[in-house]
Amino acid sequence: MKKIVITAIAVLMILCLVHTESSSSYSQSTSTWFYKVTGTGGSTTVEANINDIVYFELDATAPDYVWGNIRIDFDPEMLECVSIEESPFNYGFWTWWTPATGMPQYDGGGTYYYYVTQDSSDYAAQWVEWYGEGEAGPVGTYDNVNGIIRIYCSTFAGGLYDSQPLRLGFRIKKTGNAEFTTYANDYTNYDWSLNNLDSYLQSNVQVLPLAQPPAAPSNLVATAVSSSQINLTWQDNSDNEDGLR
Repeated sequence: MKKIVITAIAVLMILCLVHTESSSSYSQSTSTWFYKVTGTGGSTTVEANINDIVYFELDATAPDYVWGNIRIDFDPEMLECVSIEESPFNYGFWTWWTPATGMPQYDGGGTYYYYVTQDSSDYAAQWVEWYGEGEAGPVGTYDNVNGIIRIYCSTFAGGLYDSQPLRLGFRIKKTGNAEFTTYANDYTNYDWSLNNLDSYLQSNVQVLPLAQPPAAPSNLVATAVSSSQINLTWQDNSDNEDGLR
C-alpha cells in the first residue's frame, strides 16, 4: 500500500514538474526584444525648421537583432511620418517584402510605405534606382492620424539583422520634446494591438529650432570724407552676430 501511495505521489510530482516547465516556457515568450528611437547616430537632439524632414533611427537595444511585431507610437501633432527606410546595403533583414496593397490583414491599420524619391533619403533613392518608383517594399505602415508606425519582422529577418538601424523620416510640425514609445513581441503574427505586445521602451529626442543665419543689413550709405577715405553706415537687422565687415 505504501509503495502504491509513494508511486502516486511521484507521478503527481512529475506532472507538476512538467506543468511548471510548460508554464515557465510560456512565460519566457514575454519579449526580450527592445527597440529605441533616436536621432542620427544615436543622438538625443536634432535641429530643424518647421516643415523640414528629419531622419530618426530605430534600433534594437537587446538583443542585437530583430524579430516579430514592432509598434512605434509618436505625437502626430508634432511629427508626420513620411518614410520608413532600411539600408539598401543590408536589405530584407528588418522587414518583410511583398506586394501587400489590398491585404489589410497585414497592415494593422495605416498606409503601406513603398520606396519613393519624394520626401525620402538616399536610402530610398537607391531602392528606386534598383526597382522603380513605388515598387520596393513595404517596409512598414504609418498612421499619421493616430501617430503609429507598424513593422513586421519575419524569423528569417530576425536571424540576419546586422546592426543597421531602420531610418524613419518625419516632417517636423513643431519643435520641442519628441517622445516615442516602442512596443514589441517575439513571435510572428500580424497583431499590433497593445494587448498582444509584451515589451515597451520609451525614448525622447529634443527637436531644436535650427539656428538661423544673421539677417542681411540694409540702408547701406557710403559717404566720401576725403580722397582717401569713405565712411560706410548701415542698419543692422540681426542680433545673432558679433559684427559686420
